[in-house]
Amino acid sequence: MEQFHILLLLAVVFLIVEVFSTAFVGGSIALGFLMAAIANYFDVNTSWQIGWFITGCVIGFFSIRWIATNYFYPEDLETNSFVGREGVIDGDLIKVNGQAWKYKSNEIIEQGTKVKVVALDGTSLVVEAII
Repeated sequence: MEQFHILLLLAVVFLIVEVFSTAFVGGSIALGFLMAAIANYFDVNTSWQIGWFITGCVIGFFSIRWIATNYFYPEDLETNSFVGREGVIDGDLIKVNGQAWKYKSNEIIEQGTKVKVVALDGTSLVVEAII
């Protein structure tokens, strides 16, 4: 197996890591390995391959999150998008769009009650019961 194939294999591995993570780092590293593999295919010097790897990682790091937030799921990455949505109380958590969040309320709300998100307070959603 040539070095070109190893670099491509590493790119695929990091793309798989990206699929199972939410940090957008695996895709950046995969792009770096892909660019290094292309440079290796054309018999570029090793120091240039490292440079292309770093360039790919930097480009990926600054562009993948931007692309994901603007084109694929813009509302899911912004917590303010939960304000105005409805959810259901499930124990100590509220489920909104299939995601479980801590919640705060000025009233006592029983489990199973439908609520509306009115604000965001740190990592908790502020809710009101729907009457």
